[in-house]
Amino acid sequence: MKRTRDIGTHLRRLSAMDIVLDGWLAETAKSVRYKVSEAFNTSKPKTKSKGSKGKKNNRNGSKAGGGNRYLIKVSDFVPFAEAIAKNETTVMLPVALTGLQAATGPQIGATPDAIPLENHFAHLTVEDIAEIAEEEGLSEEDLPEVTKIVFEQNDAELEEELKFAIALFLQELQGLCDPACAQWKKYKAGEVGLIVASMATDLAIRLAQKAEADFDFSVTQPKRFPADTYPVWTLLDVLTKPSQPATETDNVAYNFWPTYIGLKYYFNRMLKWDEKKSLPATVPKDFGDRQQLDYTLRAIKFAQVVRISMFGKHPDVWDLASQSIEHMLQTRKLSVWVTFAVELLFQAQDLVGKPSGQPYFELANHLNKLVRQNNKVMQDWYSPFLPSEIVYDVFETLGMTLQQCQQWVMFEDLEKQWESMTQNKQVASHLVLKKMRKKNNYFLSSNPILCGMLKYEMYLKYQAAGMKLEDQSLAIVTMAHLYTIGRLEAFSQTRDNMPNWPDMEFALHAQDDA
Repeated sequence: MKRTRDIGTHLRRLSAMDIVLDGWLAETAKSVRYKVSEAFNTSKPKTKSKGSKGKKNNRNGSKAGGGNRYLIKVSDFVPFAEAIAKNETTVMLPVALTGLQAATGPQIGATPDAIPLENHFAHLTVEDIAEIAEEEGLSEEDLPEVTKIVFEQNDAELEEELKFAIALFLQELQGLCDPACAQWKKYKAGEVGLIVASMATDLAIRLAQKAEADFDFSVTQPKRFPADTYPVWTLLDVLTKPSQPATETDNVAYNFWPTYIGLKYYFNRMLKWDEKKSLPATVPKDFGDRQQLDYTLRAIKFAQVVRISMFGKHPDVWDLASQSIEHMLQTRKLSVWVTFAVELLFQAQDLVGKPSGQPYFELANHLNKLVRQNNKVMQDWYSPFLPSEIVYDVFETLGMTLQQCQQWVMFEDLEKQWESMTQNKQVASHLVLKKMRKKNNYFLSSNPILCGMLKYEMYLKYQAAGMKLEDQSLAIVTMAHLYTIGRLEAFSQTRDNMPNWPDMEFALHAQDDA
């Protein structure tokens, strides 16, 4: 049984476990004679009310919550662990046993290889463990009681933890790239279809969106950077410094930071742009002798292409990489998932190959095939299974989807918009627009993710129309059999044959000529 758990529940459980572990470390460290600071409880004990006179108070000084408490810091955990690990307990034996040991020799214990090992949890799943916990009544209250601690943490330590959390967040985020990139490699090799690769990329971007949204709930930020004022995307420049990649597998340094630098450059420039003036253009020549990485220049160019397209229209099906740039410009927020989405697009382009026209060619071929099938059904239609008055209802959604895809893919509506934008003073002289006008199907041919999403949308509506037709056919066939049963029942009672229903007779004959 699948369960959806709130993130707050997980955090509360982790917090309770942390308290137990911290208390155990403090108690064990003190037991091995390591100096542990104590925070004395100076609160006054509560006076007993008359109603609680006969009740027993179990919270005395020896239990958790009473007496002295330990005061620890983050820097104390390593010394605690070292002191516990280095501690050697000496066991005193009676003198009489020493003679027995000398006569028999020391007992040889079983070697690790001789000890049988068995994983009793190998056959359990997450759901099984949860069910066992519910049956046995296990909960957070079942955690052992330990001496309470006062966790002392200053802003400097919180800031260091925040830096580590952001670095770990970016590293784990890049782990989402591997499955998506693996699908594009398989697509290039012909092992999977375009839809599979595009949907895997779309899912990875959505997971990145959710991870960024949940970051503030799982990380405690210092007073210097409150979560309300400083979301995670604003801390990239403050707490993290982009560095040169240590290895070629370091995706954060090789792919994320160059993409982020390019988007940040264009983002800052658009924040200063006066909308009454012409849209500013950025080309590699603007950087002079300063060398920029490939992903940096591509990020600036892609952001400009999407910004220019915002002056016109775009397909209803819009990939998340293009949506991320619109989100950045409209909300004036350079979220982490925006950089991640654009980075995934560039990796898909690199894996498909330059120029990446194979996805567009595949999309155009499948579109032509579906359009021919749909036209044939609509023009040469005659069947008792689907009356003409409901043909439009069954194929309405499919026809509208194919028509819209034709406009953007075959009729090149995007290219027509580029031509019409020459009349717009804000973008008429834009250098990137001039390059976009020179190449046919510039946007779709360079966006394999969007091509896959459009293909998915077409076949989704195609399958939906087929299911509607199948349901209608099933209803007609069922009615034909009911018609036969009714005739047999009437004949058994009255011995008279009922009038024939031509449509039902044809439906039966179409199923079996005999």
